[in-house]
Amino acid sequence: MAKFKDSKKIIKDVAKFTTENTSFIFSIYGKILTKDSDIAQNFLSMYYLESDVQENISEITNLILKKDKIQYSGLVHLSTFCNISPKFTFPYSDKIIVLDVNDERSPQSTSKYCEKIRLDICRKGIVMNNFASFSVLEKLK
Repeated sequence: MAKFKDSKKIIKDVAKFTTENTSFIFSIYGKILTKDSDIAQNFLSMYYLESDVQENISEITNLILKKDKIQYSGLVHLSTFCNISPKFTFPYSDKIIVLDVNDERSPQSTSKYCEKIRLDICRKGIVMNNFASFSVLEKLK
């Protein structure tokens, strides 16, 4: 995992060197929340929306703003690269929300924290499903 300022250049480079293993590139196209923090991000959680993002973005933003452990949140586009033609196209590639979380608790506790956020959004009538969640390690053990 890495962050890049110019995702277009990275996408061009990845497209040149595709293999039979699928590569995933998430390009940020809309920031929801950015907070400065002394604590490093240690958990990343991604969700996809089944409904239109623009219709629901204000309610999602209001709920995310109330959460103190969210360091960054944004809307991302998923691009995939592979030599082998995919069996299906992911229909929600433009409807993905990413949450970067600062939490000193265990990854399991942080995952539950993110799941509570997802449930709060679902209670508003916005269908949001977990796409991927993982811990960000400073160094491998």
